[in-house]
Amino acid sequence: MAEEPHAPAQSELEKLAESAKGQADAHPSAHGPEAHGKEAKKPMGTLESVVDELGGAIKGTFNIGLGAATPVAGYALTGNPGVFAISAGYLLGTKGKKDSKTIRDELMSGGFFGAMAHYLLLPLKKLSMLGKTLYMTAFPLAGNAAYMFEDHLVKKKTFSGMKETFKNYGANLKRAFKSVYWIQLASALILPQSYVLGAVGLGSFVYRRFVIKAKGEEYQDKRAYLYVATGLVQKLVGNTARGVYQSIGAIASGVGDTYKSLASGSEKSAPAAAHPEPAAAHGH
Repeated sequence: MAEEPHAPAQSELEKLAESAKGQADAHPSAHGPEAHGKEAKKPMGTLESVVDELGGAIKGTFNIGLGAATPVAGYALTGNPGVFAISAGYLLGTKGKKDSKTIRDELMSGGFFGAMAHYLLLPLKKLSMLGKTLYMTAFPLAGNAAYMFEDHLVKKKTFSGMKETFKNYGANLKRAFKSVYWIQLASALILPQSYVLGAVGLGSFVYRRFVIKAKGEEYQDKRAYLYVATGLVQKLVGNTARGVYQSIGAIASGVGDTYKSLASGSEKSAPAAAHPEPAAAHGH
């Protein structure tokens, strides 16, 4: 019986010990070897970050260098500076973020197509005005096919999916005849043959920047701009008419509520005037 008064104190000590143990289990990283391990890994994390950044910089430099080497090689092969114009037109005309991979692909694609287009345009030297007109009318047929073929290989790095790419050949050709064809035709009729390739590069920039809506759309069959514009006008007219109708409805509803309140007020005042007060009746 003499030990019973000490039992509550022992119980309190046990509770404090269990509470301290629970806190230690809940925060194991606050003390012990794991905390020291994390502190030791901080310099390694910094080193890994530096290595990653250095690797990314090296990869980006390699991509850009490889892309720039393609039009240089095309110029060395053809001697026509218009190859640079086509590569620049591809790169500057492409929408969206331009990372090192995009720069590489567009410069390479432009360099390959520029070299091919140079040889496709050589017959212009010996043709008359009528012959140039006819030839440049046929040029988009071969030029579009050459472009889609080499651009697919550059960006996909495989022949797989080439059939899917060429399903949109007709849509691309239609857009080309509505836009850049006229730039190419005018340059062939006015400029010497050696400058026509530069005009093709200008047309490539215009096509990618203003004809194609978004990056990669050259492989997508979209609706004509007339139908898109018509749809926007219809939406605009519909939304405007809906807003006017809702405004008129709100005004009419407000007028109706006001009329109802006035009518109910007049109905309440009319009975009061028709029946005199009881006190006045008892006065006679």
